[in-house]
Amino acid sequence: RLHWQPDVIVCNDWQTSFLPILLNNIYKKNDYYKNIKTVFILHSINQYRYVSKKSYEYLGLEAPTSTIDNIEQAIKYSDYLIADNVGIQEYLNDEYSRESKFIAYGAVDIKQPNADCLIEYGLSENEYRIHLQNRQSQVPG
Repeated sequence: RLHWQPDVIVCNDWQTSFLPILLNNIYKKNDYYKNIKTVFILHSINQYRYVSKKSYEYLGLEAPTSTIDNIEQAIKYSDYLIADNVGIQEYLNDEYSRESKFIAYGAVDIKQPNADCLIEYGLSENEYRIHLQNRQSQVPG
């Protein structure tokens, strides 16, 4: 049991994707935890999203299949979603019919890449989204 009761737990990408699942499937049955909300921030969609049935069993969770897409489960059980680029925001909406708040975290999302920008970075034009981090100091001169 926590020594304090948060109003919100913020879960940051696949590394903390078990928290919304655990909260909803185990802890919400307890009055102490039942009103806690979760915010899930999704930065990436990669192979780290998949976990084994054994991982679920270890945590006392019922595994829906032998290999689980834990990002999908976190999206399902989170109260609120944040996407750090437009591509992920669209993915959440298109794949899961879930709305999310777009917060760019100081980065610029380019939905339709500019060929000149691609050439500058030695890239070729394909069907993908580029996420460029602003590497300039945010501290005034």
